[in-house]
Amino acid sequence: MGSKELSADLRNRIVSRHRSGEGYGKISTALQVPKRTVATIIRKWKKFGTTKNLPKPGRPAKLSNWGRRALAREVSRNPRVTLTELQCILVEMGKPFRRSNIQAALHQSGLYAGTGRLVLIEGKMNAAKYTEILEENLLQSAVDLRLGRRFTFQHDNDPKHTAKRTKEWLRRKSACP
Repeated sequence: MGSKELSADLRNRIVSRHRSGEGYGKISTALQVPKRTVATIIRKWKKFGTTKNLPKPGRPAKLSNWGRRALAREVSRNPRVTLTELQCILVEMGKPFRRSNIQAALHQSGLYAGTGRLVLIEGKMNAAKYTEILEENLLQSAVDLRLGRRFTFQHDNDPKHTAKRTKEWLRRKSACP
């Protein structure tokens, strides 16, 4: 959370006191503003000749904060929604955007797909190690990826994946509510 912005009047008073010869410490105590803030305002005034807010660098965002929050709400409501579906929703709202802009906005909001938890395996893997990894990571990965209660877990026909022990573990876990 950012700090509160000082009023233009207070910034101008800081500069006028500095011009009259007061030191940073005296200005700080008189106006009850941290000394560091006084120094920053005076440095900005010396460099740019103004105490007004300067324009922020960089290209302005295409999607407003409101739009980005609306997208985030939609994605949290339905985690499996595609970019094309989100694009259609925005068009219905009268705000057409490219898929790349929507993807960037979601990424900026901290919403992006990825793999489950990565596990370092030492030595050879067998069915016992595989079920141990599933036990410790599968359900938590599903929670992290917001897959909901019903999701499809797929693996190939590797011997450790088709072992009785693995099949039994999967059968037990799929029966759990």
